[in-house]
Amino acid sequence: MVSCYNANYRDRFKVMHGAREMNVLNIFVSYSRLNAKSVKRLVHDLQVLGHEVWFDQQITGGREWWIDILDRIRACDVFVCSITCESLNSVACMRELEYALSLKKQVLPVLMSKGVDRTLPVSLKMIQYEWYHKRTIEGYQRLITAIRYMQPNLPLPNPLPASPEAPISPLEKITERLNSAEPIDRDEQTNLIAGLKNLVKQWTTAREARQELRRLQARDEILATAEHQVVEMLSQRCLWEFKGHTKIVRSVCYNSRGTQLLTASLDGTIRIWDLTSGHELWKEHLTPQGVYSASYSPDGGTIVIAAADGTMRLRSASGRKRDREFNAHFGGALSASFDPKGQLIVTAGADGTAKVWDAREKAERFQLIGHLGTIYSACFSPRGTRIVTASADGTARIWNAQSGEMLHKLNGTAQRFNSASFSPLGEQIVTASADGLVRIWDSESGTELQTLNAQAGPVNSAFFSHSGELIVSTHADRKVRLWHVKSKTELLAFDSHNSPITTAIFSLDDDLIVTASHDKTVRLWDIYDVVQAI
Repeated sequence: MVSCYNANYRDRFKVMHGAREMNVLNIFVSYSRLNAKSVKRLVHDLQVLGHEVWFDQQITGGREWWIDILDRIRACDVFVCSITCESLNSVACMRELEYALSLKKQVLPVLMSKGVDRTLPVSLKMIQYEWYHKRTIEGYQRLITAIRYMQPNLPLPNPLPASPEAPISPLEKITERLNSAEPIDRDEQTNLIAGLKNLVKQWTTAREARQELRRLQARDEILATAEHQVVEMLSQRCLWEFKGHTKIVRSVCYNSRGTQLLTASLDGTIRIWDLTSGHELWKEHLTPQGVYSASYSPDGGTIVIAAADGTMRLRSASGRKRDREFNAHFGGALSASFDPKGQLIVTAGADGTAKVWDAREKAERFQLIGHLGTIYSACFSPRGTRIVTASADGTARIWNAQSGEMLHKLNGTAQRFNSASFSPLGEQIVTASADGLVRIWDSESGTELQTLNAQAGPVNSAFFSHSGELIVSTHADRKVRLWHVKSKTELLAFDSHNSPITTAIFSLDDDLIVTASHDKTVRLWDIYDVVQAI
């Protein structure tokens, strides 16, 4: 991998590719603000070659900002279009591209994330593009080759094409109004609420629109009738529903950037959903017997799958490459996950065993033997040194991840443990059990620390938030419950589906909860107000 390039790379490149002198070009880089980190690396790599590279580092809004953008596009020699799922769904990026094409600029699409070549607009499919999502030396050389023959100072068309309108969204206008200290009268409050009502129904604006509703609610001049409408809208916590699976959805997982969701279902498919657009990116049918679990490797490049046919499978996260399949467990593989370094995989099976696999050599290392019933879940600690398993034998167990030695047995009641997982720092474990209790354990000693009881029947799953302050649990009464770990109190309980819920997890920023259900859907729920109140 390329971490940096030294200043004489241009000279070394000339030696490799001939003595042709490269033109110094004025390069405009178009990108989505959500990809700023990766785009800054691309900009650096272009600047090393001596080119003048411009990209909007401030990302400010308004018409004056847009006029400056258009001036920069007219002045550039090369228009580099950073292609990601986010930029393809950005109105501003697409308008910048259309304007560059209308000016007959030299356009170079640079694909910065996997899978985006499947969703390119026709205008980009007709242009030679370069892959740069791995940022390798080979990719860098191809990028240089693509740019080195482009010409500076090409004339603009005469007359110039019409300038595109500034991409000022209705939400930006509402934000601008709420930023003003000028009082908002009755009619304007009604209009703002009507506008926000439409925006909360759209995936790309739902979260921001709810934030503006809260800001409107906090205004001193808000009327009782308007506040009632705002409260009613905010009480509808569901932001989005992902539909497509045809049977029970058993697992859901974020990628490391929080831009995608990976789901697994008893319909035999895994699916990846784009959290920028809310659309399904791709799906793969694996087995008619169903899939119980799917999760990403730490680098996001590989997916490990546990299937009802007893196999553990490895797949490329781009969907373009199949890897290996292993007969892992008799009677079905129920869960599979990577360790934090992506070097090991642990699987859990209906045969009462858990197995640790070498992800690089793609071979079984050893088995975790001791449970007397089906193992429903198995996962590594945050440091990868331990494993916790949850079983139908009424115990959860902690194991040494390197040797397979059992360290502690966590005894509940005679009923099964449905899930067990570590806290973000690995100091605690939370379990969900059929006796209706959520238990918190000390992971070093195996001592039970807390018991959370909603008196709502069996608990299907329980997981810590990324901050470690909260726990989300799913219950037989079809409610999702949010618990505050320190105070042992229930902060929130809400009906999420009309059918049993299989699992619920937090988003990376802990502001959302994602649920999966027997009703074949996955839903996103806004808990921002609860998190902020802690």
